[in-house]
Amino acid sequence: MALSRSLLIALLLSLASCQSFFADRAPSRVATERLQGELRQVLDSAIAELPPDYRTVVVLHDIEGLSNPDIAEALGISLPAVKSRIHRSRLFLRQRLSNYLGTA
Repeated sequence: MALSRSLLIALLLSLASCQSFFADRAPSRVATERLQGELRQVLDSAIAELPPDYRTVVVLHDIEGLSNPDIAEALGISLPAVKSRIHRSRLFLRQRLSNYLGTA
């Protein structure tokens, strides 16, 4: 599952903000790539665990890049429902990633 560049950047920035994660050493390029691959697996797993309605909306919006009105039209739901599902999906994903990174 391909992640949009903006979502991946946001996740990596979130990871970078956890400086204590890297302790007193600068990560090597290999370690950084390994960590990114591991983070991608955790994110893919978290997306797979979303309820189908939430997973569909977050994939269409954050991975495929569709706009909220386009998603609402494609799924036959209201625009507020799309916004709510995206928000709830992101909360779930944020919680999963914070559990993985050991931050609250």
